[in-house]
Amino acid sequence: MKTSNKLLVILLINLVLIPTTIMLALSAKVNSGNYVLGMTEMEKEARAAKPISNTGLLKLTAPIGTKLECTIHYSDSVYYRKYGSANERLSVENSGDTLVFSLPASAENSQDEERNEIYLDLFMPFNGLLMLDGATAKLDSVAADAEIEVAMQNNSILTLGNRERDKNTPLKFASLFVQANNSDLTIPDRTFIEKLVLKLDGQSKLAFGQELQLANLEGTISGETSVTGPAKWFYLLKPAP
Repeated sequence: MKTSNKLLVILLINLVLIPTTIMLALSAKVNSGNYVLGMTEMEKEARAAKPISNTGLLKLTAPIGTKLECTIHYSDSVYYRKYGSANERLSVENSGDTLVFSLPASAENSQDEERNEIYLDLFMPFNGLLMLDGATAKLDSVAADAEIEVAMQNNSILTLGNRERDKNTPLKFASLFVQANNSDLTIPDRTFIEKLVLKLDGQSKLAFGQELQLANLEGTISGETSVTGPAKWFYLLKPAP
């Protein structure tokens, strides 16, 4: 047999034997349980966090002197990640049908909010009522047919979308109803809402982006509420009785 033919035969044998050997070795490790899954630190924290289920009732509570900021991402899987100085102090509980994330009140002599703050990334196909009590929430993404209601009080903040991450992708809502008391609502550019209903009381703040598509806007605002953005949206809202 010519030398070139011998080399070709050897090469072909190696191409068959090497993958087969690797597959047999991997199969043996899997069957014996002798393997370790590689995960990032954030993935490890998410797996170690308390398991949660999808819910139509979600509440975020942060007393004075603490900071709880939650970004809600649309996902078929349901889990959360947390980070911040108050990482170990976060309470995750079910109160009836309501999933509650909360922080305990700070000590009376503690005025350093940076030592009592936590940030959450919450992944679920959220559709229902979001309650904010002194907390901040960002609706990063939702299902196209989601009907969401938000009730805010005690200087809560709600922002639609996450423009720090993505300034170009439009954010769409089928229906959004926001009831706010002494709280802030920001509706940024490139947001499309089929039906938006607002009820803003107390010293609330409302910010409209310049490039919005609001098919149906209605609601009321208090005389103490400050509004920024195109006047055409402001004129569609009525004074609170």
